[in-house]
Amino acid sequence: MSAFFAYLQYLYFLRFSLLCLLTVPLLALADRFTGINSVTRGIFTSTEVYSFIGEAFFLTCAGVIALITSRVVVLNGRDRYQADPPQLLSKFLGHDSDPYAGGVLLTYQLPGIGVLTYLIYTAHRETAVTAWFIAILMSLIGIALALLFWTSLNVIYYWTADDATGVPPRTILLPRCWLGLEKLEKAKPASVLIPPQFISNLWGRIAGLGPGYSKSGKVLYSGHQFTIIAAIGYFLVYLFMFPLTSPFTAGKGYTIGLVGFGILTLAVAISILWGLTPPCIRWAKYLIVIELLTLSGGAFGLFLQEIKARQSFPVLCSVLVLLTLVSLIMAGIAFYVDRLHLPVGLAFAALILLLHGGTSLIYRLPGIYWNPRLGGFSDHYFEVLNHGSQPELATPADVLANRTCTVQNSPVPCPVIVVSATGGGIHAAAWTTLMLTSLEDSFRNEQRLASNQYSFHNNVALFSTVSGGSVGLLPFLNEYTAAAPFTSPGWQQWMFNASNCSALEAVAWGLEYRDFDVFLAPVLSGLFSPQWDRSTALEAGIRRHLFDAPCPSNNPADGKDRAKAPIRDPKEEKTLGDLSEQLKAWTRHAGHTGNYVPAFTMNTTAAETGGRFLLSNYHIEPDAIADAGVAPAEDFLSGYGRRSASGNADIHLSTAARLSATFPFVSSAARSNRTEDAGTLHFVDGGYYDNDGIASVIEFLLAGRKAIARPANAQDKTLGVPLLLIEIRDGADLDANSSPEQGGKAPFSKDVPTYWNSFRQFSGPLGAFWSAGHEAVSRRNRRELEILMDMLQAQQIPFKHIVLDYRDATESNGKKQGSAQPLSWFLTPLQTQKIEEAKSRVAPCIAVASTWTADALMQKPSTNPVQQLSGNIQVDHCVKP
Repeated sequence: MSAFFAYLQYLYFLRFSLLCLLTVPLLALADRFTGINSVTRGIFTSTEVYSFIGEAFFLTCAGVIALITSRVVVLNGRDRYQADPPQLLSKFLGHDSDPYAGGVLLTYQLPGIGVLTYLIYTAHRETAVTAWFIAILMSLIGIALALLFWTSLNVIYYWTADDATGVPPRTILLPRCWLGLEKLEKAKPASVLIPPQFISNLWGRIAGLGPGYSKSGKVLYSGHQFTIIAAIGYFLVYLFMFPLTSPFTAGKGYTIGLVGFGILTLAVAISILWGLTPPCIRWAKYLIVIELLTLSGGAFGLFLQEIKARQSFPVLCSVLVLLTLVSLIMAGIAFYVDRLHLPVGLAFAALILLLHGGTSLIYRLPGIYWNPRLGGFSDHYFEVLNHGSQPELATPADVLANRTCTVQNSPVPCPVIVVSATGGGIHAAAWTTLMLTSLEDSFRNEQRLASNQYSFHNNVALFSTVSGGSVGLLPFLNEYTAAAPFTSPGWQQWMFNASNCSALEAVAWGLEYRDFDVFLAPVLSGLFSPQWDRSTALEAGIRRHLFDAPCPSNNPADGKDRAKAPIRDPKEEKTLGDLSEQLKAWTRHAGHTGNYVPAFTMNTTAAETGGRFLLSNYHIEPDAIADAGVAPAEDFLSGYGRRSASGNADIHLSTAARLSATFPFVSSAARSNRTEDAGTLHFVDGGYYDNDGIASVIEFLLAGRKAIARPANAQDKTLGVPLLLIEIRDGADLDANSSPEQGGKAPFSKDVPTYWNSFRQFSGPLGAFWSAGHEAVSRRNRRELEILMDMLQAQQIPFKHIVLDYRDATESNGKKQGSAQPLSWFLTPLQTQKIEEAKSRVAPCIAVASTWTADALMQKPSTNPVQQLSGNIQVDHCVKP
């Protein structure tokens, strides 16, 4: 029984080593067998074969760090905890473990090898990488590079370690025989290189922490010395990867990172080659020089445009870097506080609170508080521009009034199109873009519309999007400002690729560096630009897909289309103010001539109030919907323009898209970066308030309803302007006329009793929040839309409502994925293929949209001017089963 408790005791002492070793394998199992894959599949799918090099390298590192921290605990546990380790652990990880060191090293690599196998399997199954043998070759290269790196650190340890015990340094990682040290006498230590004085001082201070660190209290045990060497070496890799993996590919920092890395590695290699005389393992000197030169050359390879453009530093690598760093930190804290019987979590939380509180006080001291933004050192910001002049904003009435088309040489009212798009991450973005490009093609191919020069993009009065739908709108909206809009070769595929290109790597980079470092060491916040956080990195990734670098198609047949599209200067990106002025100028011209741009709003949510906030190029006056009994939502250009003391506030379109798509915890709530806006709102995902975008559609049409009622140029004076509402949904449509709570029966219960356990009771409130903010809000929106339709019908306004919904998605193993679409900013090639295949199901609805618009343009009489057509209501007439 005592042996059993000894195992339990040491399993507790080794908990952070096991965390480092097993977290990713367990996450891989969850990705394979549970519904969590809607979030994690992007982590475990490699889209490029050379991604396996980095993944294999850091998986190997995770196993090595777990082994190092495990050995330190077992070797020094008796001194530290006054408890002998179990015999089995002592045999394989303790003082007499030299004969088993190679087997132990391999054992600690088995979880990583399992994850690598799953990565290759997933990449092949998701059609991301078809040449699995090349993936295996790249994995072997990554493992070899990791072994080379850790061999170098192990050699440095054998060169420098001396714990004054009279015995050679302990075997911590590589077996001594692998390095040619098996003939060293245990009774006599090898000669050592004297480390720099500051290193000796550091080791002496750590040795004074008490039992388990040193026998005499003056000289640190060799196991801890190797841990420090390993931590420093790994931290240098972490620093070197900062510029190499940055999503910001322009500017001086990018060039400085490249030049600095090359110069540093070359200088260190030269100094080792000419100035180092090792006490033993002399051949390792040349091994380290070759390693440094290889790293320098590899860095230049990573900066090649065709590699860097794809931003392919795997997300799993960032996860592993964070995991290993956290494990090292927590294992170090645990080794000290476990002897004191203090909870590690409590000690860590107290340390973080102390650091953040102390930093806040420091930044408020007189003479130090030089930058007002440092007061919010851990806050997150979005960049606000100075537009120069106060933008003039059109109203819904301006946008909807006097739209005239010419049919058979006679002026007639142009049918008006309103489009909404739901949220849902990158999946919603790709589906939104695909539907918009398909609508443009359908309208272009409708003969009656083409002959009367009626296009889809020039007759959309409003786009109202949320979250991923806003990101999907961005490439389509950006095309309005191109030199020849919607005419470039392959523009449809270009837009689709831009919206489905992964931005998860950018998010991981921001989390791995600025956010993680400022959380652990907030006093360093002044060294980090707030624009390096995960949200701004996401924005940078989105912008790069639009302007800077081509994102290749996941479909090999479309791979060249993206390259055909003109690559525009990111400096040409328009702002909300730019497009508001363009829209206002268009409404001023008689007959509405000139370059057209539609009204649009990328809906977001104000975190402090929970209210809907419009990132739009139009404005609604409160008296325009006074009879609705509630004030309209605030818009950015009006609200922040009134606050301005240093200029007229404005933001880029990509900034608006990422603020609308601030997915919970993936990206951060942010506020204006102007110091005068210190008390302004933080914006979170628009889906918190309304994930459909319908609330803004209803508000817009209510404010402009008088402009579309009985226009003077209509042949039939009893009818208003024809109105087509297209709702793009990243998920199945709903029926607002039925209640899922009918009869008190839980949905999806299938007449089987459902009993909640304690865990389900704990998650129940969170599930209720989610359902109330999504499914229930969608039903509310649909009912309010029905009320609006009744109002339009009373005004004799021809109205059509078409829903383009995505559903029946399946996993590659044939199982239904249901409504749980991928929620991260990553799509596998197979998921992209499923989206493209889903277009055929709604193709009849798209055709109905262009046909109905053509009928309305020709002013064909209708017995029922208000019609609704969607997947639920008239499925046989619109959607393929």
